[in-house]
Amino acid sequence: MEELIMCFVGYAALLALGLRALRREGRKIDRGLYIVLVAWCAYMNIAGLLRWPTGSVAELNGWLFFPVGQWILALLDGMV
Repeated sequence: MEELIMCFVGYAALLALGLRALRREGRKIDRGLYIVLVAWCAYMNIAGLLRWPTGSVAELNGWLFFPVGQWILALLDGMV
């Protein structure tokens, strides 16, 4: 349980310090990407501690890119 609390505290500090530094730069897209990156890293770390399922780039390929590629091939097959 202490590991989980330390993980939350660490990522909260990382998020606060990073957003404070990015606020000076002025670009909202950078802050948004930073929040998404820190949230993803925090989830992956907490999921490892609690043994929750985690995703990977290979799973993303299977869920998204492969079906889209098959759909595009089916469209191109009908045109030729």
